[in-house]
Amino acid sequence: MKRWLLLFLVATSLWGATQSMSPRTFETLNTINGLLEANQSSQAKQLLTSTIAQTAPQKSYDLAFLYNTQAGLAIQEGNYTHAIASYQTALDFGVLPSSMQTNMRYTMAQLALQLARYAQSLDYLAVWEAENNMTHEAAKLKMVAYLGLEQPKNALIWTDKAIALKSEHDLTLLQNRLALELQLGLDSRAIDTLKLLIEQFEPKRDYYKQLSYLYQKEGQTRKGTAILESAYQIGLLKEYDEILQLAQLLHYDGAPIKAAALLQRATPPIDKAKAHWEYMAQLFLSSRENAKAIKALQTRDALSPEPKTAMLLAQLMAADAQWAGCISYAKRLDTPQGKMLLGTCYAESGERKEAQKIFSSMVEDTRYGKNAKLWLESLRNQE
Repeated sequence: MKRWLLLFLVATSLWGATQSMSPRTFETLNTINGLLEANQSSQAKQLLTSTIAQTAPQKSYDLAFLYNTQAGLAIQEGNYTHAIASYQTALDFGVLPSSMQTNMRYTMAQLALQLARYAQSLDYLAVWEAENNMTHEAAKLKMVAYLGLEQPKNALIWTDKAIALKSEHDLTLLQNRLALELQLGLDSRAIDTLKLLIEQFEPKRDYYKQLSYLYQKEGQTRKGTAILESAYQIGLLKEYDEILQLAQLLHYDGAPIKAAALLQRATPPIDKAKAHWEYMAQLFLSSRENAKAIKALQTRDALSPEPKTAMLLAQLMAADAQWAGCISYAKRLDTPQGKMLLGTCYAESGERKEAQKIFSSMVEDTRYGKNAKLWLESLRNQE
């Protein structure tokens, strides 16, 4: 505030060469400046108010500067409504230099934004813009005003202009542009903005995740996976669900071994441990690594034994000719399919009597009876 008023007094003395200001008004402004320097704002305000009341209406030049000063004091107090009114009164006299008038309207535009008077702010800026080249800061003001008016398309136009008017990249503006692009469904533009944010600023997990999502949405799944891989490699993906998502994308892209290796380094939360080991087994099976799939399922089974897991383990061990293991898990199954599997494992392991008992109990089964009879006949032929 002090700096502003000192500049103001210097400007007043310069303009005095062509404009007439009474010595009394000039001295009053100088006194006000001294009071402000001494932190006596209330006395300065009282003096200004009384001076305005005592100044003759025909002294429009004096009054214009007095109201301009009153606006400055109102800003200092945070009374933006009063500041705008004082500026408007100063402007209505029509005697101030044009450059000063446009600058006052620029300040009024800033104050109107603070009061959420967005349309009014744009009106003030339009007058300012008619006599000045657009600047980075003014473009930002228009962006904020259009955001306040909930006009995202116009807000994006002025965000782009604000970015173009600044030599270096502005993080906040790029983040605003991204939000508007996403709101408007401009995915291709949003991809470019996210790439710029990643290249120019400190990498953030959300940028990578959002970029990956947009690539996948555009049908560029491999690019989406590669982006998340990059995030993982630089340590941005640490949560289990994030690593699981990346593993699923790798699996979808035909890289189950890579996905399994990724998940082997992750520690699932307790409530997701069973699903984790089931998925690990699935990945190993997709990679034709049955031994690792069996180990994964055994870990899963140790957490909470269930018939489904026992069936998978019995089937995998049978396929691997691990008859003892197959028998161990098949014994836990109390279903026709499970009994047939147990009988098969007994037969293949050479335990014919146990196999015969199982198959004999199954000959009346509507689904497996015929197969059970064939097994019994085969076992008799081996005697």
